[in-house]
Amino acid sequence: MWGRHELKFGAEGRMNRVAFLQPGTPAGLFTFNDYSTSEYPYWGGGDGMASFLTGTSPESWGQYEVPGSTIMQNFQYAGYAQDNWKVTDKLTLNVGMRYELELPRTERHNRMEWFDPNLASPLQVPELPNIKGGLVYANPSERYPLNTYTKAFSPRFGVAYHLTPHMVLRGGYGIFYNPPSSSPASPILDEGYKRIQQGDHLA
Repeated sequence: MWGRHELKFGAEGRMNRVAFLQPGTPAGLFTFNDYSTSEYPYWGGGDGMASFLTGTSPESWGQYEVPGSTIMQNFQYAGYAQDNWKVTDKLTLNVGMRYELELPRTERHNRMEWFDPNLASPLQVPELPNIKGGLVYANPSERYPLNTYTKAFSPRFGVAYHLTPHMVLRGGYGIFYNPPSSSPASPILDEGYKRIQQGDHLA
């Protein structure tokens, strides 16, 4: 409290993490029998994985399943300042600003890919010399499927006027931002991979 001003400040930081195991055969099913590593084919010894390691052709049984394990995370930061200013005994103004920074999600071992419509295509077609579009695979120097939006400033403004002893007029304006699609809980990426996150303007 400072004179006719009531000042408020705050900040927050969050780490969102989702770790999950994909059972079944998300990367396909490879089956190898134990015939090529069995001392007596069809009825004793051998192992499907050993047959696979020897490079023999896959057969119909002895499957080995490797479930997909993924760990996604992203970080959120925000801060705000607000002044509730009692200009007169009848007029009060609420003036504030909030800033949010949301970093796109990453996968612990960079096991992600996304489509970049501006990437030069490796396909070479004489009739179509400038084909664009292709997959980008995450790597230590490019881990994000989205650009980081750094302009999420959210002004707040409110006014209250004590018109009569039994009537108060109020109004307000603010800009708010929706949670972005880069959240780690999102199972798939939207089609605009290199786009920025747009905010919803609410008055």
